[in-house]
Amino acid sequence: MDKKGLDSLPKPFILYQIFIIMKLLKVIKHNPLDNAIRILESMFGETKLVQDINSLKSLLVKAAQSVYNQWEQDEEGYDEIYGGGGICDDIAEAMVDIIHTNTNYGAFHLYNEYDCHTSIYVYDTKTKECYNVDISPYHYENGTAYTWKKIPDVKFNPNMVSIIPVDYDDFVNSDGDTKEDLYENDDDKQSYIDIISMDPNNPKYEKYKDILKNKYNTDFDAIYNDPKYLSTIDLNDIKTSKDFMNFDNWLKYAHEVSKKRGFIPMNSYDTPGEIKNLDQVMTILGDSLGFNAIKKDYQETNRKGGDIAHAFGNNIYYTEYMDKYYILHELGHVFQFKTQYEGIASNPAYAPTHYGTSHAGETFAEIFALYFINPTALKTWSVDIFNEMSKIIPSNWKNTIYKYLL
Repeated sequence: MDKKGLDSLPKPFILYQIFIIMKLLKVIKHNPLDNAIRILESMFGETKLVQDINSLKSLLVKAAQSVYNQWEQDEEGYDEIYGGGGICDDIAEAMVDIIHTNTNYGAFHLYNEYDCHTSIYVYDTKTKECYNVDISPYHYENGTAYTWKKIPDVKFNPNMVSIIPVDYDDFVNSDGDTKEDLYENDDDKQSYIDIISMDPNNPKYEKYKDILKNKYNTDFDAIYNDPKYLSTIDLNDIKTSKDFMNFDNWLKYAHEVSKKRGFIPMNSYDTPGEIKNLDQVMTILGDSLGFNAIKKDYQETNRKGGDIAHAFGNNIYYTEYMDKYYILHELGHVFQFKTQYEGIASNPAYAPTHYGTSHAGETFAEIFALYFINPTALKTWSVDIFNEMSKIIPSNWKNTIYKYLL
């Protein structure tokens, strides 16, 4: 290619070619043929590791199906082995066994405390590759935190298996072993505590109690205070989520605290009635406050009701049955999403309504709606909460809501 031809190429293209050449040169000096082939595979197609994992998908889902088929929940969602929890731990163990039985790759399962889910990692010490291999729990169970309910009649299929690349050095040490510090730090100690707290009296989790004692010098039974906090509620000594081992127990506690304090009556904030020009109002609110108003059809569900409206991120999905309360409630969700607010008004132990104790996000949304619909009732119920809302809601939100909605 002459200089004129080279100059005609886009600069990003030229830089990319240089990047490829430099990357190849860097690895060729260590193992000329193998490393060059692996780099090219990773750039232009599946590596052998990914191909081998793909070839095992049928066995992986068969193993998961076997665990699922043995899961027998009663009408209340309780299983003699798993209690009220899910089966992701055992599915992960079964998937690791498949990898170890059929390949020479390394594999281990790891619990993620942030989404309360266990998945597996498969790695190759020769190519320095590592992949998270998982079957999402939402294929076979519904729930959150430590309470999951079995989705009936699930048939696992290979398309359910996800293969996502992760940084090899984050999970495997220089000797090719999984890094011990993944299991030695406080986060991992908390992971064991979280697992046991799903059902502390279940024999299935005795092995984890032993690990806590022997490895971390922690006696779970000595630090498990959830039952005590639930039975001895003191409004002058409100416990936080950090005091609880089980998040579901924290929500139960929050509900009992709020019930003891007293909820604001429904007629104080329920404002039925149609809104004239609903679509226009939602569009104006969206444009002014910076969210997307998306209309959808109302559909009945098996729970003898339907989804009138809900917020997700920066979107509010609404139906023709939307009223002022619903709009304000969903606006509360959007406001909290935008501001990432985590103050006292998001604490479910300070929920003014029964529904507000179901989740921290619902607490804030209920308070937000009450602040505009019946500020007097909210202020009477808690002047601290009222003052907090007055402080954090900016004037443009207040002016827009009063102008177009109230």
